[in-house]
Amino acid sequence: MSHTPELWKIGNRGMIYSDDLQVAIMEPCKDASIEEQAANAARIVACVNGCAGLNPAAYREVVEALREFSTLFEQGYFENALTMPSGKRIVLGVKDKVKQALAHAEGAR
Repeated sequence: MSHTPELWKIGNRGMIYSDDLQVAIMEPCKDASIEEQAANAARIVACVNGCAGLNPAAYREVVEALREFSTLFEQGYFENALTMPSGKRIVLGVKDKVKQALAHAEGAR
């Protein structure tokens, strides 16, 4: 089964569309405010666009791997790893990228 190609966008009244066609209309929900409906549409669009070119079924597996890798960093593993001939320690940059990616995936930024 295929889906409408990305880039999805949000239009008036929560309409979600791509450049080619309307993808979905967010039906009004009697229990949700207009702001909540707009936030739901924005989340759907962000998820679809964020998964472009990726396997969305692997998302949780990747986040768990980042958690485990981050834990190893925090426990001091890799402390002396990946030292370049110049003396620069690459692992510090990787550690920061892993922490930032994990924070982003878990909604902290």
